[in-house]
Amino acid sequence: MKKNITIIGLNPYSVSLSNVLADNHHNVIIFTNDQIEEQNINFNHIYNNLKINKKIIATNDLIASLENVEILILSTTYNQLESMINEIKKYLKKPVILINTITGFDETNLDLLSNFIIKQFKNTSLLKEYVSLYGPSNASEIILKKPSSCMIVSNDLNTANMLVEIFSNEYFLCYVSNDLNTCQLVVYFKDLINLSLGILDQLDAGSNAKASLITIIINLIYQITKNYQTRLESFFNFATLATIFENILTNNSIFYKLGVDIVKFNDTKKALEKNNLTLNQIQVVKIAYLLCDKYQIHNQFINTLYKILYNNIRPIALLNHSFKGVWLV
Repeated sequence: MKKNITIIGLNPYSVSLSNVLADNHHNVIIFTNDQIEEQNINFNHIYNNLKINKKIIATNDLIASLENVEILILSTTYNQLESMINEIKKYLKKPVILINTITGFDETNLDLLSNFIIKQFKNTSLLKEYVSLYGPSNASEIILKKPSSCMIVSNDLNTANMLVEIFSNEYFLCYVSNDLNTCQLVVYFKDLINLSLGILDQLDAGSNAKASLITIIINLIYQITKNYQTRLESFFNFATLATIFENILTNNSIFYKLGVDIVKFNDTKKALEKNNLTLNQIQVVKIAYLLCDKYQIHNQFINTLYKILYNNIRPIALLNHSFKGVWLV
């Protein structure tokens, strides 16, 4: 059955999802404030020089985009999330299934992003069900219809299974999970790997060191996540393991580029400036550091990475200290 689906936020992954849904004959609207891209999608049916489905509609009119929506997909930046939800609540007329594709963590309360989003709808009747959608996110491959996969994650498996039918097709294969905590935490902390690989690659550390450090980081992620009633078996699905592998194989994330530049400049501040970033935009290291302190996890890797970012110690320290006193599952 054809659904009315609105995606909040224009970026490569949101456009790739809209293309999947339009290919599956659903009504898809993307809300964006980027008028140039809006025109490109509506009239040229192109995004990032790739042809997309002609039935996708882009608009800068939030009220119109929410008029008949049944399924609402959040795909803004993390920093825009709270203000965007407040705007959505003003104009949403009926309960929706909310699908979150954003990675992040409630930095103020050291809590899960899902809990933060659900709380924003607490005193309303607008949230029918909260769902996360995570998986390998190379958007151009999805638009080009190369095989890809994702996990649709919800506490309500009936909703998740219904959404699998809506999203799945011959090139985009979806599976269900009810382990929201594990999936969102692993996806968030994957950037510890991206940043570290950038540093190690520029240090010419070699494949043995990189493989060992990835193992150390995955074990650290498990140590943190087990405090959130996560399940070890959920580390091996398309939201978690496939997302980690995709990031390792592509090496194109902003965190990887930052790691490379930290070594090139031997100065974190200069590396941040080169990539148009501030420390507030890359909170994942600080969050991991704070959670290790909260849960009394002693880990040389995160202590060293934190000092590289916040105390500007030499990045070679990541090689010199991270392999000592390692905890393994």
